[in-house]
Amino acid sequence: NELGLAYLGRSETGLDASRAKDREKAVDYFTKAIKLSTELYSEAYRNLAKTLQMDFCTGGEITGGVRVTPFLVDKAEEVKKLVAAFTEETGKQGIDEFAQWRSKRDRLSFRPATAAELEAGVKYCNLNKNSLFICAIGADEVKR
Repeated sequence: NELGLAYLGRSETGLDASRAKDREKAVDYFTKAIKLSTELYSEAYRNLAKTLQMDFCTGGEITGGVRVTPFLVDKAEEVKKLVAAFTEETGKQGIDEFAQWRSKRDRLSFRPATAAELEAGVKYCNLNKNSLFICAIGADEVKR
């Protein structure tokens, strides 16, 4: 079933995140399968994040008692490689353009991470807050 395929985003299945076809397969399996809560299917979210070379952050409470819901966010070490590929391919710069490029490449709706997500990412996911190019996808935004 599709849910089983979503769990197959793990590396031992042979999916290679550097290959566009494998990223597309993982995204397709995941979006067909995940219609339920992030708490129930956090492993599937983690597998999708791994395939997209991102981190799954469960969110949590940040300054001012604001509650941040789960989201996927760029891994700091991967951002430099992605930005280099983006700049080389497009000749453009800027977070909005970068997010559009990622959206087209991975067939998901990437957007610049919000200030709340950046704070939660630093607090809960070891995110490097100094990176200027960090995209995110809210867990609820993945469910097309």
